[in-house]
Amino acid sequence: MAIGSMFLALMLALSLLFTLPAAVLFNSATSVQLVESVAVPVTEPLEAMETLNVLTVEMGKEFTVTLRENPSTGYSWTYAIDPEEGLVYISDEAVLSSVPSGLAGAPNDRVWTFKAEARGTYRITFVYDRGFEASQNPKTEIYEITVQ
Repeated sequence: MAIGSMFLALMLALSLLFTLPAAVLFNSATSVQLVESVAVPVTEPLEAMETLNVLTVEMGKEFTVTLRENPSTGYSWTYAIDPEEGLVYISDEAVLSSVPSGLAGAPNDRVWTFKAEARGTYRITFVYDRGFEASQNPKTEIYEITVQ
């Protein structure tokens, strides 16, 4: 009985670990607040999930979004902003994750910097897939940005 309970607790902990939202990092000059993060089923099959992250940003401020990727497998993130005006792409860079050095094929973090230039509500949709093959259910991270 005790082994079964420990197994159940371990499985619960692992399921919580894999449903946590992507990290959102902000530099000290930003006024961004993560309001909520909600996992929402996208399409069939039910294993496909989108994660919705709701942020508030002050107009004129820069903010960053950080997502884990492993380009050595062919997977990478792409994004689209809707509407296109109001949020401006500044830069993106790969940052080595906290993995042992010299580990071939290790993942890294991709950090995008955007600037909020006009008040309103915007949506940045990040899709993680292999650009060279059709993906029916790619991993999707959605950031709903409210600029005040």
